[in-house]
Order: sequence, then structure tokens, then C-alpha cells
Amino acid sequence: MASSFTWLDYSEQDKRKMPDVISLFSEKTTRDELGIGSVRDAFAELFFPGTSTIQTRARYFLFIPWIYLDLVSRKTPSNQIAAKLRQREVELINALADSGETKGVIGIQARAGLKRLPSNVYWSGLRTWHIRLFQGSQEDYHSNPYHFASRSQRNDDGEPIDGKITYNWHQGLPPAPPNFPHNVTFRLTSAEAEYLAERILTKCSNSLLAFLVDRRQTNIPAAFAWEHPLFDQFPPHIQEQLQHARNFSEVVQGAALLYNLMLASPSFVKRAKLPFLKITACSTATWKVLWLKSMLPVQAVFSILKSGYCASQPLINRFCIAASASAATSPSIAPGIPCWCWMVSL
Repeated sequence: MASSFTWLDYSEQDKRKMPDVISLFSEKTTRDELGIGSVRDAFAELFFPGTSTIQTRARYFLFIPWIYLDLVSRKTPSNQIAAKLRQREVELINALADSGETKGVIGIQARAGLKRLPSNVYWSGLRTWHIRLFQGSQEDYHSNPYHFASRSQRNDDGEPIDGKITYNWHQGLPPAPPNFPHNVTFRLTSAEAEYLAERILTKCSNSLLAFLVDRRQTNIPAAFAWEHPLFDQFPPHIQEQLQHARNFSEVVQGAALLYNLMLASPSFVKRAKLPFLKITACSTATWKVLWLKSMLPVQAVFSILKSGYCASQPLINRFCIAASASAATSPSIAPGIPCWCWMVSL
């Protein structure tokens, strides 16, 4: 028997609120009250610029420009660009599925119901790699894609500079295969792979991504970048950045421990003994790790934080987690339960 909602008695206000309440169950976003995500994303952009965890197929960096250039070549009216783009991207999803591609296809399940299209997912990365030369948003581009194409650069006086022409898309972009997107797969041609490598090496030359691409490093079994077998060959600035990233990654686990502890029932907290967090990388002078294992009151923890170890600076410069094994209302920590305080200076 199918489940259903039935109104026995209601007001118009309650009736309007109910759909909003139901929609909350479909939300899959998370909160980031400590701002950890912004630091994590900064590290990700530092090492692998223009990419994210949902960008798993390099050929999308070509698919999107090909679709846009085809729409422009067909003189698609600007008020139809967005709709035509969605139509073409859904066709791309179906074409990839028909070609046997199942992994890495954005929208393989939702198909026409997909909310965030691949063009939106890759829009920023296309600019980072300078495949997309247009500097505005997708909405700006859709408003008039012809106005920004092939226009002359101008000097400070507004006069055109001879021979200086700007384009929306990089002129070295490989051509789309015949009948695109029919029979298309994720497999790059040699010319396409060389083009993407050239874009990365030219525009992201100081990144870990460029280092790995330059050495054609693929399918290396490493859980973390700092465990890569070529770590000792990384440029010194990348090794230093990875050291900070590793410290941040290991220290921030304290937030997860504290969160799980707070979710536990008071009776469980009294009996629990939190595991010791193994921090292997926090040995440099710029990272201070303070390990306290005693029955300290919560007030003592915060007094330590105010004593000068952790200055009041933005989170991006100074990260601090104080984890206590008791609630703030408790005068002391239950016997046998340690107290952690990590003070990390970036």
C-alpha cells in the first residue's frame, strides 16, 4: 500500500508550509560552521587548479566549448542559448550512455531532470585553464555571446590595438569530432590530450597538477598527495604546501571527534574513552600541537586559548579547535576522558 499525506484539518498557512517542509528531506547540503571547507577548497585549488571532485573526465573541458561554439555558429538567438544549451547537454548525456560510458557521466541518472549541468560544473575550470577566455559568468555570456567574440583589444585611451583580437574561446581548441555528440566517448585523442596538457602547463605551471601532467603520471596508488612515490621530486614549494595540507588534514579530524562525541548520549560520554588522534606530520615549528591529557575543566581549556597560544586572527591564518570530553555545563571532565586542544598556526 502506497504512503500518502492526508489533511484532516488545516489552515491555508499550514497548507502552504507543508510543501516546503517536505522539500527539506531532499536537501543534501551540509553546514560548515567552522569554515573548514573554505580552507580545504583553497588547498585543492592550489594543488589542482580548475578541478574539483565531481570533475572526473578531462574531455568535458572540450565538450563544453564545442557545444557553445556550435550554438554560436548556428546564430542561436541569445534568448534561446540557455535552453538550447540544456538540450544539447542532455543529448550529450544520452550519447555517452549509448556509447557505453557509465562512470563519470554527469547526469547519467537524472538525464533531462538534471539541475546542475556539466557546463556549469566546468565553467570555472575552463577559465582557469584559459580555454574559456571570456571572463564573465554563464549568464553574462548567454546574454550576448556574439558581442564578446572577436573584438579588438583597446588601450587606456579606448583606441584599438593593431593585431590584438580577443575571443571567447582559445583559438587552439581542437575541432569537435564529426557528428558530435553522436558516438562520442571520454577517450581523448592524442591531439586533444596534448592540447589540455599544454593549457595546464602554460596556465597552471606552478601547481602539482602541472608537475604530474608534465611527467605523465597516471594511476599512481597513493591515498594522499603527500604519499605519492615522487614526493621527493616535487618542487620545494609544493612539498612545503603539501606539508601544511597534511597538517591541516590530520588536525581537523579533531572536529569530527568532537562532533561525534557531542552526538553521543550523556551516559555514553561518561563511559567513553576517546581514541588518541595520531598526528604524524605536525612537527614543524610553524604548527603548534598541544596535547593535554588530564581532568581539566572546560573553563581551563578556554583560558589556554586566550593565553596567547591562539591569537584572534582570521580562521584562514590561525585555526583552532578546542575539544572537550564534557559539556560546557559540567564543572570538570569525567575521570579517564582526555581533553584535546590543538592550536595550529598556518
